[in-house]
Amino acid sequence: MKNPKAQYYLFLIIFTFISLPGMNQLSAQSTAKKVTLVLDDSGSMRGAKYESVNYALQLLTALLEPEDRLFIVRGGQLLPVSLDDKQSSINTIAGWTRTGSGDYTLLPPAIDELNKNEDFQNWMIITADGMWGPTDGIQEYFKHFYSTSKPYIKFLSINRLNDNPDENSLKTLLSDYPLVDVLEARAEVNQELVGHLEKIAAEVVSVSGKTVRHEKRTDNSISFTPEIPLKKCIVLYQDNQPVNDLPKATKAEVTGTDIALAETFDASNFNINAGQSLETKLSGRIHTINSEGGDIIPAGKEIKITFDKTISSDKIKIIPISAVKLSAFPSGKFQSVNSDKTEYTVCKDVENIVVNAELMDLDGNPLSKEILGKIKVLTQFGMDEKKLRLQDGKFSVEVPLKSDEVTFSVRADYDGYFDFRSRIFTIKKKECVADLPPKDIPGLLIIFPTASKSELGDSDKGFSGRLSLPDGTPVHPDDYDLEFEEAPSRVDFISTLNDSGNGWNVIRDVFTCSCLVESGKQEGHFILRTKNNGLQSLKGKWMFEVTDEGPLEGCVHCILYILGAIVLLIYIFGLVRKKRFPKGAIIEYKREFLDYERETKPRIQELPTGFFSRYLVPFVPEKKEAFGITFVASGTSSYIMLPKKAQSKDMFNRGRPFRKPGEKDEMIRAKTRFEVRRRNRIEIYTYK
Repeated sequence: MKNPKAQYYLFLIIFTFISLPGMNQLSAQSTAKKVTLVLDDSGSMRGAKYESVNYALQLLTALLEPEDRLFIVRGGQLLPVSLDDKQSSINTIAGWTRTGSGDYTLLPPAIDELNKNEDFQNWMIITADGMWGPTDGIQEYFKHFYSTSKPYIKFLSINRLNDNPDENSLKTLLSDYPLVDVLEARAEVNQELVGHLEKIAAEVVSVSGKTVRHEKRTDNSISFTPEIPLKKCIVLYQDNQPVNDLPKATKAEVTGTDIALAETFDASNFNINAGQSLETKLSGRIHTINSEGGDIIPAGKEIKITFDKTISSDKIKIIPISAVKLSAFPSGKFQSVNSDKTEYTVCKDVENIVVNAELMDLDGNPLSKEILGKIKVLTQFGMDEKKLRLQDGKFSVEVPLKSDEVTFSVRADYDGYFDFRSRIFTIKKKECVADLPPKDIPGLLIIFPTASKSELGDSDKGFSGRLSLPDGTPVHPDDYDLEFEEAPSRVDFISTLNDSGNGWNVIRDVFTCSCLVESGKQEGHFILRTKNNGLQSLKGKWMFEVTDEGPLEGCVHCILYILGAIVLLIYIFGLVRKKRFPKGAIIEYKREFLDYERETKPRIQELPTGFFSRYLVPFVPEKKEAFGITFVASGTSSYIMLPKKAQSKDMFNRGRPFRKPGEKDEMIRAKTRFEVRRRNRIEIYTYK
């Protein structure tokens, strides 16, 4: 890697991969990422280093999904990057200049954003040229952030030859945390810097560090055959020349399936530090390829991409977005589980847990044995690492609990296709009370008053029983938990502390459909589960009688609730199934005159309708009239529909007349000409 140009290519590609769409699947949580990138753009980050980072941020913006979130901390401010209008955001980043900021004031905005209680996989990436310090006032702040947000943190410390890395206070702060990578590189040794960036690419990003190679090529096309189904494919072409001189993909094909070039974005650092050498200048075109209807691109079928001019294959990166998801979870003798925070507690005498992982397609079907055999699945717990074994289509490994708090995550790597990361899990140990069999106390009894079914359905009717030991000693909640082994048919019990605070009241939980409760006398057992090693769990008996006055007694509320629930479900289903125009979709309209050379300036009409029609009306597809023509949403961004009632024999789609105007809806693809030919002019409509 002695070629400076090659070094910059690798530098940019590594940052490009961070947070690629569709590659961050979690176990039963959101697949979206929130990335905060702390940008040191102080005076020492001048020249080629700043150009490279700026260009990498442009590529990152182009590759993220709309449901992801990207924030860049620059000059002490948290700047959200819009992913709805990516090209505009790319242009804004390209216009940035250095702010001269590089110290701990950059961290709090990033931490505050990641501390928000949102369902994202959190990432913090810190790139710093030089040493920050001191850390006074930030240690506890950072500790709380790490324990609550559970972020993946990558810190690349770029030191100078005369620096002492051990004096880097940010490195000292981060190195005590598990699953945090602190990497060091000397600014003057480019190969060392590149090597650490390769490590970041291998452990942080969600795409495999070994990208897919194109198998065939011509002067203006490349082809490859995916081994697994794909959601989409990203094709990146970059070179050190102006972006308008780069080849642009014009066509994508796959056997048996229509493929669309959905989006193309341009990135460039040619306007930054214009006096620098062309060796450090780069431009890139990012093409997104997916199926027409948003379906999966099948495995084993050749994909061919054609460009508008001669290409150089070594300047192309094929980045497949796999239609696969990772599910990871621990199993063991857990005392409590907080799935939202991925926190589990076990008793102190528990020595091991089992870490499990499954890989499946987006429909929940397991992958083939052949594919699973090629996937490397690891768990990193604390500072250690273990490989998960494959058995019966699932991966697992036993992990020792060496301390009172163990943090772990799961990584699944398939060369050329994906490098998934699970959320970060925490296992905590606690003191547990000895689990002795409960002692049966004959006099420990709860008798509930007799109730009719209609009384059971009356929320104002109370049923309670005083609970105490046979000798009159109160049962205190500090000593016992109350559990019911059996409950009357379709009736639940809840227990609350009584008014005096020294015992329990046991209250029937109101059940709306009380007509379904079994009538007659019923009885069962309850357990007072001890919380204190000096006490033993106790077992008692409850009794309850329900009378029956008629077949529909107590069913009125139940019927009303069921009918209301059915109506609500139908309404929600209609809102989910409703076809809407993509956010920001427009129709561009202009006219060309046939009797003399003149055309009107383009006009635009936004397609999304008002809030009521767009979000509150179920089932009915969104519809909008633009320049005299009515268009209907199709539910995808790649095309819209022209309803049959709006068609005529004077209309042409992509230069071809309709076969049978007025008989079926016509598909209008994005960025293609839809024309209406008049006597002396042509009206041109373009969906964008």
